[in-house]
Amino acid sequence: MKILFLNPPGPRYLFRGSICTYLSKSHYVWKPKDFLLLSGKVPTQTEITFLDASINGVREPAALARAAGENPDAVIVALSSIVWDDDMKFLRALRDLLPRTPLAVFGEVLLERPFAEAAMKYADAIIYDPLAADLGEFVRTRSVQHDPLPSPKKVTRAVNIHVPRHELFDNIRYRWPFVKHFRYAAIYTQFGCPFMCSYCTESVTNVTYRPADNVIKELRYVKQLGYKEINIADASFGYPRENAVNLLEAMIAERFGFSWSCYTYPGLADAAMLQLMRRSGCHTVVIGVDSADPRLLRKYQRNLQSERLHAFVSSCSELDIDVCGDFILGFDEDTRESCLRTIELALDLDLAYASFNIATPMMGSSIREIFKAKGLLSDETGYDTAARNKIAGTGNISADELLDLRNLATRRFYFRPAYLWRRIKRVRSAEEFLIKLVEMSGIASNWLSGRPESVLGVGRV
Repeated sequence: MKILFLNPPGPRYLFRGSICTYLSKSHYVWKPKDFLLLSGKVPTQTEITFLDASINGVREPAALARAAGENPDAVIVALSSIVWDDDMKFLRALRDLLPRTPLAVFGEVLLERPFAEAAMKYADAIIYDPLAADLGEFVRTRSVQHDPLPSPKKVTRAVNIHVPRHELFDNIRYRWPFVKHFRYAAIYTQFGCPFMCSYCTESVTNVTYRPADNVIKELRYVKQLGYKEINIADASFGYPRENAVNLLEAMIAERFGFSWSCYTYPGLADAAMLQLMRRSGCHTVVIGVDSADPRLLRKYQRNLQSERLHAFVSSCSELDIDVCGDFILGFDEDTRESCLRTIELALDLDLAYASFNIATPMMGSSIREIFKAKGLLSDETGYDTAARNKIAGTGNISADELLDLRNLATRRFYFRPAYLWRRIKRVRSAEEFLIKLVEMSGIASNWLSGRPESVLGVGRV
């Protein structure tokens, strides 16, 4: 049996995922999370081929010809709201080309029923959770049996998978800005997020996690493949806590020697957890700070106290762990003044990096419902947090003003001479310096462009 994983043509720095989609703010783009996890859900004797037409710059005719030439027994296709029209055009053409082949799709755009119904005109099934999907069953029955929506109360469950096939995704065009080596492996210990921050699409997920010993088998394989760097790319690493502690202790005991980074939440990673993370090789963590306004955060169920945030950053500094803070500008309640306070918070915290995002009506998020109710959406699709395509704006701040604020934040944070010198002093190798230089050039390029581009279109970069 042969299964084809297919990421359609599109902008080079576009990421498509079942919960998240984005256009990169620099030159990075994540390894394909869903495909990577799905590669561990396929029986080991099954052949998998993978074509990422976006990252490799393959245009539609060539991608379709490659798909037909593979003669697959099933095809899994990624979709995105950012390039929805182009993706649907490709999906229709693929179905015409392979009319009898089982075809499944995933993508955050499918969290909303009208888009799911549109895709199902050409697909046989939708995958909402790659760790819950049974691809063997899909090939046999053309269906994927799992609930597309979360329970009223979030559910957490464990699942074991085969070792994901990292060799399929060994392409240095995939980049993660916080690595010390260009060649890195993306590791996922879970799918979903335990938290309910309603402006984030992860708020609609349950949590499917892998027991520590299942992940350790994967890390042994990654070590055999010669990787020195990993990114534990969970939405919030550290949950469930006991499982995360078991994993970290096993990483230390096995002396893998990986350098690694992750997303986490200060409420999950206390001082004891951070110490284990550092001992196992963690050098960078990414956390959501989001806004300087605590009332706004409480409204969106982001319950992070200022004291906890500052204590977390201080603990990381003591352990020599870099912190990247994610910030959001342009909530419906935001004003220019509140956005400026959020920018000041980014400058006041002892952060190694900062990511400034524009509030975006992502599928399944409360922001989308608010913006729709207030008539702030000019289109249903095409929005991205990097503002490289469409910006909705708010009742208080226009789209142009939001972009100016985002550019101001980027300039004030990254183009401080003292900051640049501090980052240069922390570089430990020529390879790491080149990685930082590439990403810094991407940040500068996007800042200098000044205005979002039109959607880049299939095959154009």
